[in-house]
Amino acid sequence: MDDTNITESTFDDMADEYDAQLKEALGVFGGGNLDKFAKYKIDLLTKILPDFRGSLLEFGCGTGRNIPFIHAAYPEAQIFGCDISELSIEVAKKTLSVGEFTKVSTPEELERTYPDGIDCIFVSVVMHHIPPAEHAEYLAALSKILKPEGLLIIFEHNPANPVTSHIFKTNDIDKGAAMLKASYLTKQLRESGFRDVSKSYILFFLWRNKFFDFIEKGLRWLPLGAQYYTTAKK
Repeated sequence: MDDTNITESTFDDMADEYDAQLKEALGVFGGGNLDKFAKYKIDLLTKILPDFRGSLLEFGCGTGRNIPFIHAAYPEAQIFGCDISELSIEVAKKTLSVGEFTKVSTPEELERTYPDGIDCIFVSVVMHHIPPAEHAEYLAALSKILKPEGLLIIFEHNPANPVTSHIFKTNDIDKGAAMLKASYLTKQLRESGFRDVSKSYILFFLWRNKFFDFIEKGLRWLPLGAQYYTTAKK
């Protein structure tokens, strides 16, 4: 990692306090309940990939906040998590009863760690922490470990949303990172050999219930949601 992006040591320093820092950064915009955002993303995944029983990797899992929700949604799946931060991986191992966790620092390590391949790769607001010069290498590695017909889903912050942009620019977690446009990420995916690449905008409302979920379904084309996600297949 270069000096313009958060490094391994920075994430190690944050391992024990990452959730607290994230709550502070979100503040009145939903910082009181981080679990609702984790569950929201996994609920979206289950609509794309229902009744899943294969292998699932969370690339950039941190301390594993999403893992319990993944396990609840897919109790028969084989769940893996990897992260650049050794201390975050240690926290995940100590606090979670499901999942196999490994420190991975380079694209080459990623390929070596999962030689048998992965059926689904889940990436939540991680790519913007990777230097742009390394995006192609990491996406190529993700493509190599993804099994044929496997699914890659990437969530990222939407720079066109003013609230998201403000939070991103004023918190320590994302210091030195740069937000990624959906058009950039989908282009990178196509150039890395992925197919059936698509994007959808999400989190137009902080409030989560069936009514707002229904409204959001009709807005996913509108590039104003707080975040977006891209899906791609190998």
